[in-house]
Amino acid sequence: MADTSNVVIFGKIQVEAANSNNGSASGVGSTAGTNGYRSAKINSSQNTELGFKGTEDLGNGLSAIWQVAVDVRVDGTDSTATAVSGQNFGSRNTYAGLASKTVGTVILGKHDTPYKTSTGPLDLFTGTSADYNTLMGSNGFTVASSTTSTTAPTFDARPGNLVMYTSPKFNGFDVKAAWSATNETNTTANSGSVTNKGNIWSLSANYANGPIFATFAHEEQKAARNNLASSTTLVGYSATNQAVKGKATKLGFGYNFGATKVGVIWERVKDNANAASNATDYSGFGLTNSRDRKAWYLGAAHSIGKTTMKLAYTHMGDMDGLSESGAKQWALGADYAFSKRTSVYALYTKMSNERNAAYSLGQGGTSLGTNVAGTTGGAGTASGGADPSALAVGMIHTF
Repeated sequence: MADTSNVVIFGKIQVEAANSNNGSASGVGSTAGTNGYRSAKINSSQNTELGFKGTEDLGNGLSAIWQVAVDVRVDGTDSTATAVSGQNFGSRNTYAGLASKTVGTVILGKHDTPYKTSTGPLDLFTGTSADYNTLMGSNGFTVASSTTSTTAPTFDARPGNLVMYTSPKFNGFDVKAAWSATNETNTTANSGSVTNKGNIWSLSANYANGPIFATFAHEEQKAARNNLASSTTLVGYSATNQAVKGKATKLGFGYNFGATKVGVIWERVKDNANAASNATDYSGFGLTNSRDRKAWYLGAAHSIGKTTMKLAYTHMGDMDGLSESGAKQWALGADYAFSKRTSVYALYTKMSNERNAAYSLGQGGTSLGTNVAGTTGGAGTASGGADPSALAVGMIHTF
């Protein structure tokens, strides 16, 4: 019989009721009938999960560790808003590994990259309609044209086939490094030869000591290029456009004054794409092989008793070579903590897109549209120059 004495059950439920508006659009991709589209719905945060984890003491300061976690949608939908009856087990951070207090920790499995997690402590609206990763971590290169579309790397990933090392903390300082590879398949539907094997390299150096938090992170992604469109790809790549390399760098700093804390992030994302495979995808935008953009974030929170008031601003600059393709997002909110495990919140957020931008709201920008405006649009989709907004209330419980 299995020993369950060292098994811990944990989880988080975050649910939000939001009234959103995709705003009015006058830029590229705007379509009659799409302006001012409103929706009211219950959203299950992508942070909602149920998990099991455990450790086994192996002696001499060495332990075996493991975790299995599943993404839970309490609103009855999956991450693509499709109605489902359940979720895939192990869809969130799931791994096995070895941990040493003196040497560090090594895990193998599926896990958020060091780049993704590095600035997490600075995100004041994580998992909500006002989450900063609508812009931060976004490549800004998802382009819709009149003929086809393509997707370049995204730097807010939880890849599988991952091995990650985390160093011990030394006076508040630690480093994390991870490598992930794509699956390689050889089926009837996908029998082409892989000319470039895809992978992700990700690392971060972090410092948290007293009131100071600082981090540096860098990540590089290379897509697996196969001669068939049905090949397995990395998170964020389209199957038909895989001759793509991307890299991202960011710096984060936070300071806690006691009742008040502030944080700032600077980020640069660069994409190098194969010219032949992108000639059609980027037609009409005047973009070259190499595209990059910069973004920055500023957040502040002030606590009075059990109430915390929050304000955040995120600015996405123009994509290199494409004017008026930037955006900015404001977020204002308040949290009330009933206990250490249960809290409620209210927020208002608004995205202001320039003429050639169509960034949307929602965690990862999944709820209202694409990034760089093309010639398409539809109800509930942010078109070029649109200003989507959302008013929301929510609840968080951890166990």
